[in-house]
Amino acid sequence: MRQTRNTLYSVLFIGLYFVGLSLAETFVQLDEIADIVPNVTKARIEPNFERHGPKSSYYYTQNKKYNQPPPIAFETFNKSSYDIQKELHIPTQFRIKYYGEEYGSVGLLATGALVIGSLDYPSANMRRIKTFPGRAKGIKVEIIDEKSLLAIKWLDLTVINESGEETVENVEVVCVIYPNGNILIYFEKIPEEVESADVRVTVEDGLDFVTGSGRKLMISYGTDKSLWFALKMRMLMEFIPNPNICSVQRSFQQCTNASTEDVTCYWCEIAGFCSNGCDSKYLLWQNPHCDVNVTSPCLLAFEDESHVIYHQTPHPAEEDSIQLSDVRSFYTTYTISDFRTTNPRLFLFILIPTALIFIIMTISCGLWLLVGRRRPRDSTQKAATTIIYDLKRGGKI
Repeated sequence: MRQTRNTLYSVLFIGLYFVGLSLAETFVQLDEIADIVPNVTKARIEPNFERHGPKSSYYYTQNKKYNQPPPIAFETFNKSSYDIQKELHIPTQFRIKYYGEEYGSVGLLATGALVIGSLDYPSANMRRIKTFPGRAKGIKVEIIDEKSLLAIKWLDLTVINESGEETVENVEVVCVIYPNGNILIYFEKIPEEVESADVRVTVEDGLDFVTGSGRKLMISYGTDKSLWFALKMRMLMEFIPNPNICSVQRSFQQCTNASTEDVTCYWCEIAGFCSNGCDSKYLLWQNPHCDVNVTSPCLLAFEDESHVIYHQTPHPAEEDSIQLSDVRSFYTTYTISDFRTTNPRLFLFILIPTALIFIIMTISCGLWLLVGRRRPRDSTQKAATTIIYDLKRGGKI
């Protein structure tokens, strides 16, 4: 009887163990599916939320707010209207501070993007604000160019869905830039057809120079991407510049004080500027009198004929990092490496079966103790009890 019971326990134990493995495999499959699907579901903010907490990087701090009034009233300013087919270049009344440098003009693109500075290619490919994934076709824009602000409103932007088809043409987006470098992006009109679509706002910068191979080599030192979010009307994005980046410091002491735990600032005495070795001062940092070796390698992007291939390392808040396999060979092969220090899938295979084993053993021990206390321990004890009872009845004891 006892052998039969032990056999049943063993079968139950093995069966539940394999059930645990099956559950672990199911969780792993769900985890793999989540990796394939863009991180939009992880970062989605419901419309009843008034604000999403700030996201900080080295150059900018981002804020996202819902149900906000327009940042400015266009009707209270002198504004100009333009019909643009592809792009429009305009000078500004103040110097725009952008990634530690200053620019005196902007370029408007019909896609809903804004180029800071010259529209000359390929620099314009690096230094731009992408407010909305629109289509490059003729649209109307309104511009307010004052000494206190620069505001651009794109009217009737065309939305492009995932299959590349045009959906609606009445999206309105506003971008406002202030002399202190603050950037506001406001989604003023979002039709119901595209509301809740997942979008991403990008503020980026870089520079280029000619390599010995005759190909353009680009340095992408600044890419501030918002998390994917559900597009909503009256939503406001803020990009607030960090005033303590290396390239804006003007003395050795200021340069030293601007260093952080993640970024070290270096002062080049001969050239008289501060840099982390991979920013807007990169070309100046190549001066033979500056110690190039103290800094880490820059992030690279190559112009390959008709398109530009970007190589960027995201902020640690990003989940994955992209690493160029061999910069010197000018190849564009790269690998995706997981930024996480541990693999949660391995824990699933170990943790779930172990937890089930623990639960099974606990329940089994409890049942064994409960049943064992209620029954006679063996046949000998039962016989002895019977004899004593009979003797008592016979009066022999």
